[in-house]
Amino acid sequence: MNEQKYKNITHKFIEEILGKGNTQMIEEIVDRGFVMHDPNIPQEVRGPDGVKRFVQELHAGVPDVRFKIESLLVEGDQAVCRWTSTGTHTGELFDQPASGKRITVTGMDILRFSNDKIVEDYSCWDALGFYRQIGAIPEMESTILSENR
Repeated sequence: MNEQKYKNITHKFIEEILGKGNTQMIEEIVDRGFVMHDPNIPQEVRGPDGVKRFVQELHAGVPDVRFKIESLLVEGDQAVCRWTSTGTHTGELFDQPASGKRITVTGMDILRFSNDKIVEDYSCWDALGFYRQIGAIPEMESTILSENR
């Protein structure tokens, strides 16, 4: 059964590669035909080289970023994980200048495997929360709250 193997690969991808910037293991677990589907990021991420560039950009913007997997499920050739990332936004990231602010972002990824490598990643994370935390988007006051004043 591949369940434990896929869990291990998912931990490596999310916590070691994305979280710690350990790019030397990318070739080991990311397929040459890999594609990341993420509507929140400005560039397309394809193959091991695309993952490496993405990780380098992420760590240039948030050098102390860490990812923690909160839950992980495997079914067939797919793994679904819910994660939390934390760090300090001290460099440019997603065309946003450094804010110096601590951030906490949550998200989920669905990884698909073939031949013990990740071939696809469907990623969904709280981009609005990220942009609000770094001050790129102002906080909005709820109309419900303001009506009750």
